[in-house]
Amino acid sequence: MREHRKYTIILSSAHGFDVPGKRNCDGSYQEWEWSRQQLRLLATDLERLGFTVTTDNDWADNEIGLNNRVKNMNLVKGPALVFALHSNATTMDGCGGKAVGSVIYTCKGVTKSDAMATIAYASIAKNLPDRRLLRDRADGDDDFEANFTVLMSKHPSFLLEVGFHDNEEELKLLRDPVWCGFLRKAIVEAMVKIDREV
Repeated sequence: MREHRKYTIILSSAHGFDVPGKRNCDGSYQEWEWSRQQLRLLATDLERLGFTVTTDNDWADNEIGLNNRVKNMNLVKGPALVFALHSNATTMDGCGGKAVGSVIYTCKGVTKSDAMATIAYASIAKNLPDRRLLRDRADGDDDFEANFTVLMSKHPSFLLEVGFHDNEEELKLLRDPVWCGFLRKAIVEAMVKIDREV
């Protein structure tokens, strides 16, 4: 018998093709495209486990607007959580970055999102043990806090910046289907634990 799932999962993909930047140096890697590809695969895995999954933009390739995304999130009834997946960069042109690692953001303040992010950090550490995880322990938990628009719906939310696409070594990971498979496994395991415990 399939386990009952408490949360609807709202997947939030990165930006859109029409947002400047958000790509590597030669444009062969596009953050919007990678994020949507990974989230579509993640949605299939989650639905197989009994989760109801929706998106904040109906998988549109363009950017529908951050405030519109939040409006769509707020239309979801009942217990839900938002998971946003991005890649990161330290340079404006996507070239020559040196930063390494993954980071999770939640909104400012102590919320249910913090507990969810803590579980996600632990699951990434388990499934990708060599991954550098960037942490901000100033408030007693691991996540960084910022009031990004996509974190400001009525639902608990966390955003994973999984790697730096302006760093050639990090880009190899983002392009590696096996590595991305372990990443998705980590997120799925985190969602199951969150659903049971938070």
